[in-house]
Order: sequence, then structure tokens, then C-alpha cells
Amino acid sequence: MHSSPPNQQELITFARAWAPYGGGNPEEIFVTFGITPHAYFTRLAALLDSTDTKEMAQHERQALLSVCTLRLGGPTRQQIAGPVGAG
Repeated sequence: MHSSPPNQQELITFARAWAPYGGGNPEEIFVTFGITPHAYFTRLAALLDSTDTKEMAQHERQALLSVCTLRLGGPTRQQIAGPVGAG
């Protein structure tokens, strides 16, 4: 467990590894970073919204932000857009 705040690269590396599985389970997040999942996804979302990740591909940033939004209880991009073919 970390005694200092996780650095940006650690957050991104973990997010990339766990994105296909919904972002990681709460225990893994706590053991890895020593913070709650809410704190982790809040920090990750802020990082992804910052200029610090400007070199990241836009599709990857959006995919990781979608995981953050889902885990923080917000609507996903698909939920906002509505069903395909609607309208």
C-alpha cells in the first residue's frame, strides 16, 4: 500500500490494465493506492480532464473517462445519447 499519493503514471497504468474489467475491484484499488474507489476514480477523472494527458489518444481518454463516470455513478455516454436509432 502506498504511503504517499499515487503519481499520475500509476493511476493511468492501473486504469489501462483494469478498464476492460470495469476499472478494478474495490479491494485491488485500496491495496494498490491506499484510497477508496471513489477517491481513485475522482482523481483519475480529474487527471484525464487535465492537460497532463494531452498526449493520450482521444479514444483512450474517452474510454477511461467512461469507466470513471460509470464507477462514480454518473450516466454513461450511451445513456446520454439514448438508444441507437432513436430520434
